[in-house]
Formats: sequence, C-alpha cells, structure tokens
Amino acid sequence: MSKIAKIPVILKEGVNVSFEGQEANVSGPKGNLSFVIPQGIKAQVKEGKIVVFQVKENDEETKALFGLTRAMLANLVKGV
Repeated sequence: MSKIAKIPVILKEGVNVSFEGQEANVSGPKGNLSFVIPQGIKAQVKEGKIVVFQVKENDEETKALFGLTRAMLANLVKGV
C-alpha cells in the first residue's frame, strides 16, 4: 500500500468536492477542476477530508495508481 495514499487530503474552507461516477469535481474560490479516477480506486469525503482507497486490497493493477490518485486530488484541492 502506498504511503502517500494513506494520508487523507484536508479540504480547506470554501472548497467543495463532488463525485459523479469515476469523476471528481473540485470547486473553490479560484475556479473548478475535475479528474477521472482510475478503475479500481475509490474516493470519499469524510469529516472534511478526502479518503482514497483501493476496491481490492493489494491489487497489483491499481497499486501504482493508488498514490497517484491521492496526489492528483490533493493538487486539485490546492489549485482551487
């Protein structure tokens, strides 16, 4: 499991995240951004944080995409 992906993304005030299927939409005071989450990876908003997890634990196909997805979502939050 990725060390980076274990860390939840903290949502700052004024930033909203919505998930429509595999697409994450992030909106904030500086604009709107979106990212398509790869198959086998899920993300949820819990208590003001985005939590990323694999659908199947220790799946070799999604292992490399796990940390990437978390990093991309963190960059989207930072950008808006």
